[in-house]
Amino acid sequence: MGHLVVGYTLVVYCCPNMVLTAPTMLLVDLQGHYPRKWESVPGTRAATLPALLALAFLPLGP
Repeated sequence: MGHLVVGYTLVVYCCPNMVLTAPTMLLVDLQGHYPRKWESVPGTRAATLPALLALAFLPLGP
């Protein structure tokens, strides 16, 4: 819709939050809060990698 500042703001706010939760999810998994060890890794990776890519390509612009 042409509101680049709003889009950039959302990416800069949401993506680091998703990336910073990855170590927490790993810690929770290692402490045994999931039925099987390493059960949270695929979901954590699926949420973290796209966020990292979005942050890496953000300076390239639209």
